[in-house]
Amino acid sequence: MKQRTTKTNKFELALPWVTYKCMLNAMFGKDPEIEILSNDEEPEIKLVVKNDIKASALRKLMPESKMFGNVKLTINIESHAKATDIGLLNEAFQGNPILDSLESYDTPFGSIDFAVFKKEVVQFYNDEWGDLNGLKSTLYEDIAREIFPDMNVRFCTNPE
Repeated sequence: MKQRTTKTNKFELALPWVTYKCMLNAMFGKDPEIEILSNDEEPEIKLVVKNDIKASALRKLMPESKMFGNVKLTINIESHAKATDIGLLNEAFQGNPILDSLESYDTPFGSIDFAVFKKEVVQFYNDEWGDLNGLKSTLYEDIAREIFPDMNVRFCTNPE
């Protein structure tokens, strides 16, 4: 049997707020108008957004804080605006290559909005014991559901 050699044989625990930062990096790290700043030792994340409309949309979409047990993660974004969830997503993801499209469909029960993300597997370290490298593998749509839990938009992945 071949044994795989790695740099280290120990697994390190990923702090929950560091995992959340990884999710934010996966979601917004490719956006040239957003810089994500944090200290992995402190439960605080700052999104520096160069576009006021996008910053405003993100502030309305994301919570100001998130609890991980007894640890409170503070999320700082500066701005304000008023729009629909699909409009806010449009502003928040303007120029971000991970979003393929935003779609709205009228039904007899009202309009249904969808955010359609690129078909890519997102990976980041998260002390996953079921993965040889401790990586979490997921899709942008799964991360969006975690980051934007109270939206009236459905998140999905482009099949192409």
